Amino acid sequence: MSYYVRYICTDPRPVSLDDLRLGLATVDPQYSIVDDELHFDGELYGQLDVNARGTELCDEELDELQEFLEDAESGDTQRVVDCLTNATSIIAIQVLWQGREPEPTLERVYAVLEWLLANRSGIAQVDDNGYYDSNGQVVAVS
Repeated sequence: MSYYVRYICTDPRPVSLDDLRLGLATVDPQYSIVDDELHFDGELYGQLDVNARGTELCDEELDELQEFLEDAESGDTQRVVDCLTNATSIIAIQVLWQGREPEPTLERVYAVLEWLLANRSGIAQVDDNGYYDSNGQVVAVS
């Protein structure tokens, strides 16, 4: 089963894999992005996909994320709806466990979301968990 984390970007500045590559190098030089794969210290942690609004994949994901909000348990759902409505792109990361424990794997992947939260406007989304900003959870979902 696939597990994803996403960044719903509302920033007018586009995000590219090169932006992420350069940004993560400032977080820790052991990060690298080769083609569309996220590596740390030579180990594979995820597959990246950047899709701009107006592309079929991005628009479908935004619609699905809107539907998932129906399962919201608590939080500022209107803020997430506004973010989805104003999204300019989605940066999706398929987490690749590679036999590792979840916690250290997610820690490496979350560095991408943390960099985006610090450098582009938007909200992070974590499958089966919810939506986050730089201050913590905005909406919890099950």
